Amino acid sequence: MDNQVTKTAYYPLGVRAWDAQQGEPVCNDWLAPSLMTDEAKEIWKQFASLNRPNFSTAGRHAIIDDLIRKALQKDSKAKVVVMGAGFDTRAFRLSGGNWLEVDEPAILAEKERHLPSHQSPNSLVRIPIDFAKESLKDHLSSFSQPETTHVILEGVLMYLTQRQRWELLETLGELFPHHFIYCDLVKRSFFQRQMTAVHEQIVKLGASFKELQEKPEQLFLQAGYQPITRQSVVGKVADQLEVPRWILHLFLRNIKNGFCVWQFERFPN
Repeated sequence: MDNQVTKTAYYPLGVRAWDAQQGEPVCNDWLAPSLMTDEAKEIWKQFASLNRPNFSTAGRHAIIDDLIRKALQKDSKAKVVVMGAGFDTRAFRLSGGNWLEVDEPAILAEKERHLPSHQSPNSLVRIPIDFAKESLKDHLSSFSQPETTHVILEGVLMYLTQRQRWELLETLGELFPHHFIYCDLVKRSFFQRQMTAVHEQIVKLGASFKELQEKPEQLFLQAGYQPITRQSVVGKVADQLEVPRWILHLFLRNIKNGFCVWQFERFPN
């Protein structure tokens, strides 16, 4: 695969494959190990020793899993759009939903070879797009709808500039007037304290985080979104590892809200 940014998709895949093989997995993506090609395994070696970010990445995925499950329990036919889908397997693991997976052509082609879309128990359409050259709005316009839509932005926003983030939110608002977004937001201070080691490895793959903010949720508020839930990724991992709450509050209180999964809702203008 020639696209350097695409290679970063192997990292969360590697985390989920590793997690699935643990005695008590955090997110238990049981399909992830089957997607680990030789290249994926080689890239995972660069990250395998980074325990804290690896647990956090698994925790992030588990939180979003739970939120989407709840949404699909309310409406099993709801549209779910996975932006920058990478090797996400939710369309195969979760019950219900009409799924759209959007990502670069190279990564979706590789994914299709190992996990064909026609094998999904739920409706699944994969939409290849060259994000640098092609219009997201044009590619998704035929899927636009007024009904409630659920959009997953996992591990995506940190790679975008603030302007690109704004443009993405505006496009989603035009395509899906009433939608929920499920995303992970990292505070700049949390990144500086906790994520430099994993970022060094990401940079080696040709990518980097851009324009991190201390209050990243402000962009959503300015764009007219309402915050619905905020869940600490650190707290999720602490619960999984059965870390006593007093330790979390005493020693981790300064970082527990630095990396969170947010759920936002946007209504039609």
